[in-house]
This record gives sequence, structure tokens and C-alpha cells, in this order.
Amino acid sequence: MLILAGLLACTGIIAQNACPEMHERKSNTRIHEQNSFGIRMAYNNTRATNISEIAKVSSLNRFQIGVFHTFYLPKNWFLKTDLIYNQKGNFYNDDDPIADGGKKVSIRLNYIEASIEAGYGIKIRGVHSIRIGFGPYLAYGINGTEKGSAETLYGRIGIDKKIEIVNTQTKEGTNLKIKPVDAGLNFIIAYQYQKYGMFVNYGLGLVNRENWGEALNRVASVGVSYSFR
Repeated sequence: MLILAGLLACTGIIAQNACPEMHERKSNTRIHEQNSFGIRMAYNNTRATNISEIAKVSSLNRFQIGVFHTFYLPKNWFLKTDLIYNQKGNFYNDDDPIADGGKKVSIRLNYIEASIEAGYGIKIRGVHSIRIGFGPYLAYGINGTEKGSAETLYGRIGIDKKIEIVNTQTKEGTNLKIKPVDAGLNFIIAYQYQKYGMFVNYGLGLVNRENWGEALNRVASVGVSYSFR
């Protein structure tokens, strides 16, 4: 009996000492122990779906900056919300002087954008992790410009106009009119090291921005982030 009691006591001591190590190993597999918030910025390569069969649409170099908040869930799942100032647009080249005056212009649009992404993280070594996520975004246009040139009877003339952000189909005036709401899906892959992160994001616009015609925003981004905790 004394021998059995001694064995049980030793087993209890061993289990007690082992449990913290097991808990630590389990904790070390998590990508993060608490929610975090921070800032993010990125380079944007932006374009739009082809507006017409005649026009040639190409990309523009733009920018985004904003804040984020990440909520960490069990088993390395997470939810991330973002609020950013996001620049979008495209270059528009119409070689047909009859159809659209031979326009060669850059369409630059600026949005305030909110998004939420659900994702999963994999801890690869120590404080390094890879994260994959996707989710919807909703953006509201605040302003924009149309700059370039067009062909006239007197030769090419410069164009520098403000874009009207309106939800109307009127053709009154000469300024380009763009709908205010843009919405779609974001797909993101990110690398995180402690408080520092790098990410690649693709924004797939699903809402037609044009009052006349059809164009959907497309944004490919490469950026960095910093978490305050």
C-alpha cells in the first residue's frame, strides 16, 4: 500500500509539472493571444473591366491607407475589420474620334472603404505566421478627377475636370458622372512577424460604377501593416 501511495504521489507531481508545458506548447501554436489594432498602407494597381469594345482600358498606380482591428478566435481563426482611404481608377484610351472624341484620360476615384474578412492563420515558426482571408467590402466615393486629352476639329485639347459622384443617369453638363457606391469582395494573403506585417490583397468589384455603360473596379494591392498590440 505504501508503495502504491508513493507511485500515485509521484504520478501526481509529474502530471502537475507536465501540464504547464503542455499548455505552453498548445499556446505556442496560436497565431496571437489577444485582439490587435493598427495601421496599414499599400500600393494599388487599379483598373476597371473594359468599358466598351472600342476603348482600351489599362491600369493606374494608386495608394491606400487606413486602420484595422483583428479579433482572434479559437483554433487560429480570426475576423479583421478595416476602414481605409482607397484610391481606384483606370486609364481610358479611345482611338475612335467619332465615338468618344478620341479620349486618352486617367479616371482617378477616391473612396472611403469599410471591409470585414474572415480568415485562418498558420504559425510557422516562433512569432512568424501566414494568414489567408476573404470577405466583403463597401465603399463610398468622395471625389474624383478626369485628366488627359481629347481630339477636336482644332487638334487635341487638354482635359482636367472634376468627376461628379452622383447616382443619376442624366447627361447634363460635360463632367463624367460616377455612382457613389462600390462593393465587392477582398481576398488577402498576409505574413506577420510580431507587430509587423506584409500583405497582398485583391479587390473584386461587383457593382457597376457607371451611370452610362458598365465598369467594375479591380484593385491589386501590396502593402505593410503595424499592430499597436
